[in-house]
Amino acid sequence: AAVFMYDYEDKQVRGKVNDPTFGPLDALVNVPESTIKGAEIDVTAQLSEGLTLTAAVTYIDSKVDTYTGFDVFGANRDLSGGGLPFTPELTYNVDLDYRMGMGDGTLFMGANIIGQSDSFAVFDGDNLAIDPAKILAGEAKSITENYFEIDSYMTVGARIGFESADEAWRVMLWGKNVTDEYYYNSVIASSEGGARYAGRPATFGVTGGFKF
Repeated sequence: AAVFMYDYEDKQVRGKVNDPTFGPLDALVNVPESTIKGAEIDVTAQLSEGLTLTAAVTYIDSKVDTYTGFDVFGANRDLSGGGLPFTPELTYNVDLDYRMGMGDGTLFMGANIIGQSDSFAVFDGDNLAIDPAKILAGEAKSITENYFEIDSYMTVGARIGFESADEAWRVMLWGKNVTDEYYYNSVIASSEGGARYAGRPATFGVTGGFKF
């Protein structure tokens, strides 16, 4: 387990500058003062013979202490007091792994959960909203009022495989996001539009490995 604190001066973060011709444009901006405080813990537990639990949780409290600049709409204002973009308060993962002897080798299987709490892709994203009238009028069906919020999400993975006794070869069938959870992990706002980047849907595969 660990606790930590970072005290930044002129931290470079993706933000906006307001060009007189093209409007808000992406740029690296310097935040005069910002802080990140947090804690993390990792656990490995042998629950029974062959069954192992590993888990990790991280908590982060980020804050823009001093920064006056352009928001995503091109307005120049004081953006102090909010959190840094792309810093969810909570991220976590949990994994269960089971192994048992079978024939001339080891059968193994497992499942994992990976997730995070909500966050925002831009400065002061929790206070910036798209005009609800435009949403209700159907002018932009993909736009929600809190467009710059990255919703919390959780994905589930699973695996099963077999490994030879001398560990010279193994084969594994695996699945990621097996529940086909729809989520997105980034929001990009350009001068005239925006885009959400969706996470990978349910994905399955087979992996084989050999040692020489």
